[in-house]
Amino acid sequence: MWFTWDGTLLRFTGTTTRYKYTNIMRNPKVTVSVNDPESPYRYLEVRGTVVNIVPDDSGIFFAEIAARYGLPMDGPPSDVLDRVVYVVRPDRTTSQ
Repeated sequence: MWFTWDGTLLRFTGTTTRYKYTNIMRNPKVTVSVNDPESPYRYLEVRGTVVNIVPDDSGIFFAEIAARYGLPMDGPPSDVLDRVVYVVRPDRTTSQ
């Protein structure tokens, strides 16, 4: 899943029509695992809490994150009206 990190908070994009949204509304605790493709035993796990869900019905955040990952956009995604940004406050990390 694509994300951004501002030094304090993680941000992800999603939609209100997927199970992830339903699950987060039920329990805002999340875990993110990032693996190093060059070293299969190297990883970072972040456990945190979704502290805010911000509408992205203009698709601005989606376009920014898509550009960061090398996907140019020709306009907003087809599900733009359902788009949200999950804002996550990390509570603890594990790494190797």
